[in-house]
Amino acid sequence: ALEIINSVFPSFFNLIIRSVKMVVFFTGKDNSFASLQTHGIIYLNVKKGLSVVSFIDDIVHQSAHVIFNTITLKSKSTFFISNHNKSNLDNGPGGDNLYARFHGLYTMCFITYCLTKSYKKKIFNGTQNLELVGRIVDNMIKFERLVNLLIKPEDCTKYGLEWFAVFKTVYNNLKMENNKLISNYDVSNQPYVFDFDIFCKSNPSC
Repeated sequence: ALEIINSVFPSFFNLIIRSVKMVVFFTGKDNSFASLQTHGIIYLNVKKGLSVVSFIDDIVHQSAHVIFNTITLKSKSTFFISNHNKSNLDNGPGGDNLYARFHGLYTMCFITYCLTKSYKKKIFNGTQNLELVGRIVDNMIKFERLVNLLIKPEDCTKYGLEWFAVFKTVYNNLKMENNKLISNYDVSNQPYVFDFDIFCKSNPSC
């Protein structure tokens, strides 16, 4: 999975190498461990049946949270006007505050870009390529929801608004690239963590 990330998105691979200090493997129920309390660590579920495609998605997702924490750890005021609404500066990617939304947008930029490049370069075929398609569509839908959430200009600094504009541009560009896939595949019944079996039941092409 890391070799593929390096081949399709070398600049992000270099960020992973610089930012992630430890990888913890576990088996069991999928969970998000992204938090400042375990900063620098990513947790990979290695339960039986997971594919290389799922590891690419998970590694990029969790690494992006670590990288965004590193960027913003001591500079949230660069992005947000803290004295306007302190709840928008809650630590970590969880919850429904402005900082959490920026976390989500940042991770979606990298996940969807990396998966899309893997598809364009025809890295996979057969079942794995179908899973890749499903994950692209599922993540693009999540990306769209985050982009469409109301961001109040008074909550952000000028720099924060510039970042949000970049997120929207990345989304629009990737939507153009993936528009046909988004139109042709159904992910409406997907749980939070993508399930390939459910995807196949909803899409006869599997």
